[in-house]
Amino acid sequence: MTCFCIASLSAVIWPVLPHPLLLTVCWLLLVGCHVLLRQSKWYRYFVPVRQRNSLLPEYLLWAMIAFNGFLTGCIWGASLGYWYISWQQPTEKFQQDVILPVAVEQVRPAHSTTQCILTVALITHSQHYPHTAALDTKLIAGWHNFWLTPKARLYWYAAQPCPTPGQRLLVRARLRPLTFLRNPGGPDSGRQYIAQRIVATGYVKSLLQQLPASAASLHQRISQAIRQLAMPNQRWTLALLTGDRSQLTDTDWQSLQHTGTAHLFSISGMHLALIAGWAILIASYCILPLVSLFTRGRAQPPLRGALIFITWLICVAYTALANWQLPVCRALLLLTVAGLCYLRAAFIRHTDMALIMLCVCCVVFPFAVYGSGLYLSIGAVMVIWLVHWRIRPNLTSLMARWRWFMLLQAWLTVCLLPLTLGFFDTFSATAPLINLLVIPIIGLLLPLGMGALLVLVLSNGAWSQPLRVFDQTLGGLTTGLQNVASALPLATVSLSWLSLVALFVAILLLLAPAFSTKRWCIGILLMPVLSQFLPFNPRYWYLHVLDVGQGTALVFSQGARAILVDTGPAYPGAASAFERHIQPALRTLNLTSLDAVYISHGDNDHAGGVPQALAYASAGQALSSVAGCQQGYHVQWQQLTLTALWPQAANNIDDNNHSCVLLVGDGINHVLAPGDIEKQGEYGMLYHSAIRPVDVLIAPHHGSASSSGALFVERFKPDYVVFTTARFNRWGFPAPSVTKRYAQVGSQQLNTAVGGYTRFRFSEDDAVSVLSYQQQHPRWYYRPLQ
Repeated sequence: MTCFCIASLSAVIWPVLPHPLLLTVCWLLLVGCHVLLRQSKWYRYFVPVRQRNSLLPEYLLWAMIAFNGFLTGCIWGASLGYWYISWQQPTEKFQQDVILPVAVEQVRPAHSTTQCILTVALITHSQHYPHTAALDTKLIAGWHNFWLTPKARLYWYAAQPCPTPGQRLLVRARLRPLTFLRNPGGPDSGRQYIAQRIVATGYVKSLLQQLPASAASLHQRISQAIRQLAMPNQRWTLALLTGDRSQLTDTDWQSLQHTGTAHLFSISGMHLALIAGWAILIASYCILPLVSLFTRGRAQPPLRGALIFITWLICVAYTALANWQLPVCRALLLLTVAGLCYLRAAFIRHTDMALIMLCVCCVVFPFAVYGSGLYLSIGAVMVIWLVHWRIRPNLTSLMARWRWFMLLQAWLTVCLLPLTLGFFDTFSATAPLINLLVIPIIGLLLPLGMGALLVLVLSNGAWSQPLRVFDQTLGGLTTGLQNVASALPLATVSLSWLSLVALFVAILLLLAPAFSTKRWCIGILLMPVLSQFLPFNPRYWYLHVLDVGQGTALVFSQGARAILVDTGPAYPGAASAFERHIQPALRTLNLTSLDAVYISHGDNDHAGGVPQALAYASAGQALSSVAGCQQGYHVQWQQLTLTALWPQAANNIDDNNHSCVLLVGDGINHVLAPGDIEKQGEYGMLYHSAIRPVDVLIAPHHGSASSSGALFVERFKPDYVVFTTARFNRWGFPAPSVTKRYAQVGSQQLNTAVGGYTRFRFSEDDAVSVLSYQQQHPRWYYRPLQ
C-alpha cells in the first residue's frame, strides 16, 4: 500500500505519460510478480520445513511486494492521465458551436460583461459532442452525476437569467481548449484543472431547453432555502453550514487568505470532528441520563454501539449536507474505521490508519492527488498524531488543554508551512494567532448554526429567526476578519521543490528525538531555503519574458533592480495581468526595485496594467511612443544602454506601426523589443536607424503575417526569436510564413504558449543562457494536444 500510494502521488510530477507499450510490459511484470508471490505463499503453507530450500529469501519477497505495489500505482496513475486526455475534444472541433446537455454544479458571479460563471458536468462526455438538439431526454433524465464525470467552465452569455445549481440544461455553447499561464510565483492552473476534472472552457451562447432534473440533493435543498431568506451575510452562512463558497467575492477571499482562515469556511475534517464531538457530548449528557432513569433497578443495556451508530448517522447527514465534498468524505472514512475498531476492540496504529485513508482516497477520488486539499488534510492529521506521540500532553485541567491547543496550532502552522508555500506561495505570519482566537468561536457557532438550520427545516421555513440571528453573529465575525486583513501584510514566498523538501525534513527533525548532530543537520537543510532569498548575481543581466497569454510583458533585471517593458492585458472587472502574474513573479525573483515602465503602444495586450505597474513602481508616468520613447532617447541604466530606434521624434500617433522599438544591450549582447510594429513601420525604422544583428528579438506583433518582413529578419538576424502568444490563439500566431523566414536565417524560435515564462542570461564573457518554465517544471498535462 505504501508503494502504491507513492507511485500514484508521483504522477503529479511526471514529465510525460508512459507509452502504452511500456504500460503493457509493466502489467505483465505485475502479473508475474503476483504469480511468484502466490506460489511462495503456497509453499510456505503446504510444504514441510525441511523442503523449503527452494523458497525465495525473506528480503526478496518484501522487495517483490514493494515492486508489485509500485507497478500497480504507476499503471493506475498513467491510466488516469490517459483517461483525462480522452475526455478532451479534438483540436479541430474548437471554435465551433456545439449542443451540450449539462448539469449545473456551481454558479458564481462574474464581471460586468457576463452574468455568471458556471461549472457544469458534461452529461455527454464523448470526444464527439452532439451537434443537433435531437437528444433522448429520457436517457438524459436517468443520467447520474458519477464521481468521474468530466466538467467544463462556461461563461453565461445567454439572454436568460443565470441557472441555479442542480438544473440540467441543453445549451448551445462554444468550447475552447484549456490554456495555462506559467510564471514564477503563479498558480499551477493545469494541475488545478485536473483536480476539478475540468476538460474545457468556453461560453454559453443560448439556452435551448431545460431538461428534466433529478431529485434535488440535501445540499441543494438546504442551500436554496438559505438563499430564499436573503440574509445580509448569507454568503458566509452558506460557506460555513453547507460548504457552498460560490458567492464569496474576491475581497472575501483576500481577507481569508490574509488571515489564514480559509479552511474555516470550507467544510473539512475539522468541521466533521466538531459535529461528531458535539453529537457525543449531547448524547452523553442528555440521552444517557434518560436511559439510566428509565432502567433504574434493572440491568442497563449496552449503549456504546448505539451511541457510535447515532454519531455516525449524524456525520453521514452532515457529509450529505456538504455535498459529499472530498475533505469531509475522507474524515468520514477515518471516523468509520475508528468506530469499527472501537466496537471490535481492535487496535490500528495511527500510521496504518493514515495509510489506509490515503490509499482509499487514491482509488475512490483519484484526481484528488492533483489538488492541494488531499495533502493539506492528511498532512494536518499526521502532524496532530506526530505531535501527540512526541510530546504526550497532560490534559487533566482546562488550562492544560488550552495550552495544548495553542501548542498544537503552532506546530500545525510550522509543519504545514512547506505545503502551504508549495501550493499557494503565500504565508500569513499572523495566521496562528488569529486561528487561536477564531477556531473556538467557530466551534461554538457551528452547532448553533446547525441547530438553527434544523429548526428552519422542521418548521418548513416558517421560523427563520434563529438562523437570522446566527447570520448576524457570523457577519460580525467576518467583518472583524476583513478589518484585520486590511491591516495585515501577506508574505509572498516562492521556493523550489528541492527547498520545500529540505524545509519539510528540517521541520520533522525538530520533532525528532535529540541526537548529537541534530542542529547541524537542521542548519544544512535550511541552506537551500535561505539561498532562495538571494538576488541574482549582479555580474549577469537578465531578460524575463513573462507568459501573459496573448500579450507582451518583458522584465530586464540586474541584481535586485528591474525595468518593465509592457504590462500585458487587463481583464474587465478582474485583476490585470500585472497583478495576477507580473507582480508575483517580481517578488518571487527577488526583484525589489522596479525603476521604470516602458509601453510600446496603447493596445490592451501591451498596456492593460499601466496604472497598477506605475503604483507598484512609484513612477510618475510610463515612457511610451507618444511620451518620451522616440528616436533620440538614449539612457544608461546600471551597465545597460536603452535606446529607442522608432518612432521618429515628436511622434503623436499611438498605433502598431508607431510602437516604441527599444534596443537594450551592454555593448556585446543586445535585445530588441519592437512592440507590434508591422512591415510599414519596419521599413521606416530600417531607413532612419542604424541596425545591427541582435542576440534576442521579441517577434513583432506576436508573429503575425503582417510583420517580420524578409528585410527586417535579414538585417537583425537574431540568434533567438520569442513569440509572445496565447495557446490556441484565434489568429493562428505565429504565422507559418514568419516562422519560415526566421528559420532561414538560423534563429532558434521560442514561444511562450509552449514553454511559458522564458529567461535569458547575458554577460560579457559567457554565451547567452536560456531557461524556460517548461524546462524547469516539465509536466505531462502541459504538453500540447495532438
